[in-house]
Amino acid sequence: MKNIFKFLGIALMASAMMVACGDKENTDGTDTTPVTPPAPTSSFTMNFDGTAYTIIDFQAVDHTSDGYITVYGYTTAQGENGIYTNGFLEATVVSNATYQSTGGDIMNFRDPSFLYVDVDGLLGDPNKTYWGWNCSSSTFLENVTAVDLNALTMSANWTVQVFSILDYIDANGDLSGVTLHPFTGEMVNAKWTWASK
Repeated sequence: MKNIFKFLGIALMASAMMVACGDKENTDGTDTTPVTPPAPTSSFTMNFDGTAYTIIDFQAVDHTSDGYITVYGYTTAQGENGIYTNGFLEATVVSNATYQSTGGDIMNFRDPSFLYVDVDGLLGDPNKTYWGWNCSSSTFLENVTAVDLNALTMSANWTVQVFSILDYIDANGDLSGVTLHPFTGEMVNAKWTWASK
């Protein structure tokens, strides 16, 4: 009988130690559940002359074999019938790249409510339609800090000065006499979809 009590005593002690060991792992109150890191923030914004816009649809045309992508960033569901941006950005990481150093990278501000019809052919062909806002290409500067061609994401920023075509005509084509307006853009892990060429 004594051995049974001894055996029961050992079993109870072992059981108590197992419970104590199990409790000991969580005595500091920490949660040991694996934590899934949050998805990276994704945004694409632009600012024209102090007015901010959020891009809700980022599309690109694949020219990566030539080192760049054609960018379309729409601010409304109307696409090109609303305010948007389009142009060219490098498909690799670059710092302080210019229109000249990249062979033509530029980002344009597009407002379909501001167009100019050159009835008299002051800029060339009579009755040709031009965008009302145009970039001074010599002022364009871009930084691409990250590109993932598998995930189709980009982090980048740009700045460029924009002028009104009406001011340009009034100044007889002399940009030094024209008011310039800042146009900037910023992408943070911005996700695009491929558009057809």
